[in-house]
Amino acid sequence: MPPSTHSRRLLPLFLGLFQGALLLFFALFVAYDEASAQAEDTILVANQVYSTFPFFQDIQVMLVVGLGLLLTFLPRYGFSALTHNFLLLIFSVQWALVLQGLLHHFHHGQIHLDLHKLLISEFAAVTVLISVGAILGRASPCQLLVMAICEIPVYLTSEWVIVTCLGVQDVGGTITIHVFSCYFGLGVSKGLFRATQQPLHPKETPTSRSDLMSLVGTLILWVFWPSFVAVLCQPGNAQHRAILNTLLAMNASAITTVVASSLLERDGRLSPGHLQNGSLAGGVAIGVVADMSMPPVAALALGSLSAVVCVLGFRFLAPLLGRKLTFHDQCGIHNLHGLPGILGAAASVVAVLVASKDTSGSHSFQPSPVGGNEWGAAGAVGGPQP
Repeated sequence: MPPSTHSRRLLPLFLGLFQGALLLFFALFVAYDEASAQAEDTILVANQVYSTFPFFQDIQVMLVVGLGLLLTFLPRYGFSALTHNFLLLIFSVQWALVLQGLLHHFHHGQIHLDLHKLLISEFAAVTVLISVGAILGRASPCQLLVMAICEIPVYLTSEWVIVTCLGVQDVGGTITIHVFSCYFGLGVSKGLFRATQQPLHPKETPTSRSDLMSLVGTLILWVFWPSFVAVLCQPGNAQHRAILNTLLAMNASAITTVVASSLLERDGRLSPGHLQNGSLAGGVAIGVVADMSMPPVAALALGSLSAVVCVLGFRFLAPLLGRKLTFHDQCGIHNLHGLPGILGAAASVVAVLVASKDTSGSHSFQPSPVGGNEWGAAGAVGGPQP
């Protein structure tokens, strides 16, 4: 066979072996929770499902449709971006289910599966989808799957250290998801393309049509982002605050992106790349403080600052890192996820320092894992408790 045929057949062989092993694992060790005959338990489970599943569906739309379309800015890579994003999501969710179950939920020789465990596995898969943005279009599907196999356990270890050992609160995944996946992806990019700074390939230049498709993905992500941040919050006041703070921050980041981009561009036009990313920067930065009691102006300020940092990163920092450190960041994940994530982490330190116990409301200063090992006993009526 020609070499290209060999490489194309590696993908179905790889996935077939993985799915076969997964079927065997599920047959031996995975089961659903046994239904209880008590009416109170039935009502409790129903309330949890009805309050969690709408958020879960929103996140599904974000990852499958919104993020997939966002990656179609490369004109010759649109179909591959959508299909690879979808493939990596379902592969990473299943791989995370196995690892999460073995590490945290393996009792008496079985893993009991429920919607909460599927949700936290989806959060683990998000890290892979973000990291892939650094090498988009430059790696084969099999390389992306190998990257997912390696990244999920590293993420679980990092998340356990940050949340359980250090006691950091991060309901929106600003540190545990966005910052981690950004620098993991940049590390992979550096390892694959570390020799020299490669010139921009003609196929990497976006067209008006590809930018339009990518902008549609941005709008979908922008609409559903509050569900991503609020799903792990304590139901009630904390979840309400998280939704409001996220909406305010993302409104501010969208407006500020337009202002900053127009001022920095020589002809005064709005850069599509800035808009596609900067309008989401507020959602990245606000995640770590979203459920904290703070004045609305703080959410607006954080959203504006994150947009400025994102646009400045695209305009000045990314070219500098490319020249000095030969970093190749295809989607600009450092500008959207890394820099706003660091800004959000700094904001959380300030928020904790200035907040008093009397003004903390229902916010609990207990570790609130994003897909961590405390979820099993933390469920509450109305949804999951972080």
